[in-house]
Amino acid sequence: MKTIEVDNRYVDIFFAVLFIGLFAGAFVVSLAFEPPVLSGDPGAAFFPQLICTVSLFFSVILLFQRIFRAGRSSSKGRTSIDLPPFLASFFLVAGLIFAMVRIGSEISFFSFLFILMGWRTGKWFWAFMVAIVSTIVLYGVFVILLNVHLPLLFLPKYVNF
Repeated sequence: MKTIEVDNRYVDIFFAVLFIGLFAGAFVVSLAFEPPVLSGDPGAAFFPQLICTVSLFFSVILLFQRIFRAGRSSSKGRTSIDLPPFLASFFLVAGLIFAMVRIGSEISFFSFLFILMGWRTGKWFWAFMVAIVSTIVLYGVFVILLNVHLPLLFLPKYVNF
């Protein structure tokens, strides 16, 4: 298996820059969300923009800490990275993000959990069970309690609810 060793400081800087780019991109995408319909409604973009703003703030703090505090003990040491599992996890997360647009969040979340847990543990039945239970809990929290409708993107376009 291909393994690389990298200085912890460079790993932190790389991921801080990566997250800054991802959160900035997500914020720009959220600008195209539908405007609020009712007065007092923050709109569909409010929570994604809030999450992106807070995450950008902490990513910038991490970046500045690692750049300007290079001699601190927290940034010393080396990290071993197994490339195939790392890249597989990266592409699985990217697939989750793109699948949420196409098939909805619940189905994407279930698929992500099932594949990731089954692949990591090798226990596909238990991965399926955990993914089902987790999806039901997610459904209960975000759909029933917040009164958000189930994404129905997998149904034909002529079916309306």
